[in-house]
Amino acid sequence: MRRLVLQTLRALVLIALVLPSGSRAALDLQAAEDEVRFLEALFALTDEATALNLEVARWLLGNRQEGLYPADFLTRAEPLRVRVAALGPPPRLVPVHGYVAESLRLQHAFVEEWFDALEHGRPFASQLTDEYAYHEGLHRSHRLLLKAYAELRALFPRAGGDAERAFQHHLSSLDLR
Repeated sequence: MRRLVLQTLRALVLIALVLPSGSRAALDLQAAEDEVRFLEALFALTDEATALNLEVARWLLGNRQEGLYPADFLTRAEPLRVRVAALGPPPRLVPVHGYVAESLRLQHAFVEEWFDALEHGRPFASQLTDEYAYHEGLHRSHRLLLKAYAELRALFPRAGGDAERAFQHHLSSLDLR
């Protein structure tokens, strides 16, 4: 299924970039290939981050017997964040890359803050309450993911349903809020 979504995304992005330009088709095709490769790499990493987020949330919000222990999350999330930051985005995707990288940093800081409070017996205001969804770092992370989605839609207005759903799926799945 994931492969089919990526193939569809690749085709739609290539079509969206090549069609409007006629005489610059060769240049646009290369730019489109670079953008598709970047998006494939970025979304593969966001899938990994989503899996980590789900597992640490199970531990933090559950009985602390199931899921990923936060110290293990922090150990595994940092190299993932470094890999995201190291991606070389094509020029048009620099803002999207920045939004996603910063969102991951804020999510990591949230888990670190929560875990630190638990480890040291301090209260964490957002812990297990409705306030969890309104933690400033998570709220900023959420807004950045919305900006990334809006930017992708603006960059690829002709990409259509499958590509839009793929953008939305990857970015909304990453959202901890």
